[in-house]
Amino acid sequence: MAKGPSPTSRPEPPFRTGEIVSDEIEALLGLFEVAGVTRPVIDGALRLGMSDFEDVVLHEAARLSDGDGIVTRNARDFKGASLRIYTPEELLSVLRAGRPGG
Repeated sequence: MAKGPSPTSRPEPPFRTGEIVSDEIEALLGLFEVAGVTRPVIDGALRLGMSDFEDVVLHEAARLSDGDGIVTRNARDFKGASLRIYTPEELLSVLRAGRPGG
């Protein structure tokens, strides 16, 4: 009889760990700010009424921290956004061209 994984065993994470990831995160933090989720962010998100609450919280956190834009694989969820919305590919193109803000 074949045994499956035990309930306490954890599968290997689908991402790299350790020093490589740490270096990559440090590099990203050199390029981007991390926006906090505060009471004004939640209040603004409730007033905006976009279709996905998590996305509207992200939008408001970026907007209230004077962000230039949002990177997402699902730009459709950000219709009506007041910030520039980038796909990952668009942001890479902008960064390679050295022209923030599109």
